[in-house]
Amino acid sequence: MDICEKIYRELRNKRHNKFAYIFYEPVANLNLPDYDQIIKKPMDLDTIRAKLDRGAYNTTDEFAEDLRLCISNCRLYNPPDDPVIVMANQFERLVEQQLKLLETAKEEETHVDNARFDYEETPMSRKEMLKLRNEIVALPDEKLLAVVNILKKHEPKLVPHDAEEVDIDFSDIGLETLHKLKKIVDKTKK
Repeated sequence: MDICEKIYRELRNKRHNKFAYIFYEPVANLNLPDYDQIIKKPMDLDTIRAKLDRGAYNTTDEFAEDLRLCISNCRLYNPPDDPVIVMANQFERLVEQQLKLLETAKEEETHVDNARFDYEETPMSRKEMLKLRNEIVALPDEKLLAVVNILKKHEPKLVPHDAEEVDIDFSDIGLETLHKLKKIVDKTKK
């Protein structure tokens, strides 16, 4: 769920405050007497944070569903001409942009994990590993997420669970995992 953490941090980034702040805390804090009558399942980023902290999300889809629920609740409660609807639209664009990264990373990871590899059981040279490392560092965000997910899945001892950045000695990575990572790089070059 590290991708969910990354998305959450981006949504709470100060540069989005102008439109995202309305989704930060529970609406119940605003003392709107009819809110509970109209909105049956309130959702906000503080609640999402609490659910992330206690491991309440079993899938990234559940996380995405709660993000979208924040927006749909806003649209349901407020009239279409209310200024918060403009803010909700901006927030929705940001959320969907972030969720697209999530989907791309999931697809990439699934594709590489399901691929069959034809490689010799000879290790990569230090030069090949350095080249692979440099190519990985230059990957776009969604590909980097796929790399981190593959490392977490196949080399869990090398990747701290809560790390924001990962610095790994490539000589510690198993040969099959190295080839999976190389496949991501090669696919990006096409």
